[in-house]
Amino acid sequence: MKTNLSFQYDEIFKHSLLNNRNIVLSILFLALIIRVINIIIYNYPLQGDEQSYNLGALNLALGNGYAYTPDKYISGYPILYSLILSPFYYLFGHNLLIPKIINIIMGVTSCWLTYILAKEITKKNSVAILSMLAMAINPEFVRITGKILSENLITPLMLIWMFILIIIWNSFRDLNSYSKKIVISILSGILYGLILLTKSITSCFFPVFAWFFLFSLVKIKIKNRFIFFIFACIGISLAITPWAIRNYIVYDKFIPLTAGSSGVALYTSYIRKGQPFGNVLHDDFSKGLQNLSQAETDKKLTQYTFKYIQDNPSIIPKLILQKTGYFWGPLDWEIMSVDGYSRIPGYNFIYMFIIPFFIFGLFYVFKSYKENFFSSPWFLIILQIFSIYGICLIFYGSARFRMTIEPLIIIFSIHTLNLLFIRTKSIFKNKILKPIIFCYLAINFIIFINIQPIIANLKKTSWIQHINFYSSNIK
Repeated sequence: MKTNLSFQYDEIFKHSLLNNRNIVLSILFLALIIRVINIIIYNYPLQGDEQSYNLGALNLALGNGYAYTPDKYISGYPILYSLILSPFYYLFGHNLLIPKIINIIMGVTSCWLTYILAKEITKKNSVAILSMLAMAINPEFVRITGKILSENLITPLMLIWMFILIIIWNSFRDLNSYSKKIVISILSGILYGLILLTKSITSCFFPVFAWFFLFSLVKIKIKNRFIFFIFACIGISLAITPWAIRNYIVYDKFIPLTAGSSGVALYTSYIRKGQPFGNVLHDDFSKGLQNLSQAETDKKLTQYTFKYIQDNPSIIPKLILQKTGYFWGPLDWEIMSVDGYSRIPGYNFIYMFIIPFFIFGLFYVFKSYKENFFSSPWFLIILQIFSIYGICLIFYGSARFRMTIEPLIIIFSIHTLNLLFIRTKSIFKNKILKPIIFCYLAINFIIFINIQPIIANLKKTSWIQHINFYSSNIK
């Protein structure tokens, strides 16, 4: 009976006026139009990390290497995003519209990749289409296209990497060619290496990557799992070795990914002085480090932060609550801020709509999964999501960091919603469940379009200053 209900629900799209291909193309066109409108409306000066990626790309195009200036090299930001932008700067000059056009292409591609990945995992066309639609209109992913930030690149890379892993999980046992299995393993490692060269925070995925090869592929002999994992690690090395060699030549020390970013992240996470997480402090200590290299600055900031934590251990519980609120909350100061950057937050209505289904799905999908859940693709997805959350507890919580795994949250949540519809009786579904879901979506959209007056009214409310999560930003 459940199979019939599932079939009927998925057939909605096949029996609609538009066939599946036209639905997909329509959503991709919608994603394109929204992103083009976004870069026209929101045209703010470069802020924070944007300046570093932009200068890195510009100096690469000018032949000065990956640097802020010809004599000041960059080590705090992985190179791949700037490296992709640099040929376009070389060909068309330093025009800030160029990276935004590239971002739009990557953003629309990410929507399509979300569809492909969701369909591969769930085998449900309805889940794939709804996941793609959620990505297409997600305001965070729309707004990021107007900013020169590596999140534009990390999203499609993550989706391709996840697709390769799911292919390995689904078909490695039935693939007869041993050499093809080795090639695919190396490819998965290269893709992960490219992800590391885009955002170093994704180094937290390595234990998940190891678990996938060594413990998730239960239908493959343990000896072969270990061999495939070794070849995957070779793929990672192939990707990051040129960057590590460059860092050794420049700094005369082994720096496989970055140096200069972790210290700043720690310092601005624990020593905030009334500032939001991630805001660079211009205090006396940090000003005294301006003439040092990024690697030396990173070391000094890290040492100072650990000393501060040792002297003030009572700040840890409060900061954990605040970081959790920043990471999982719907308010975004960095990407969606109404006034450009970190003053008036935006409200991600799509994320807030799906997150209850994600939370419910953590229990519901586990309970309903008939096979070994801990060797399933869903467990792989959950591990990746919470590994990013864990690293953000060490540094600082941010909706921007969540964007790395937000497509996975979307797919998981839509899958849970699909299961709810399939396994709910028709009367309850039509008269209660559907109205509640549509009302909840409408409420979130109303908050989204009215967030500025809502925040303005909250500023006038005295008790808002006592909210743990966001009080440092609402002033």
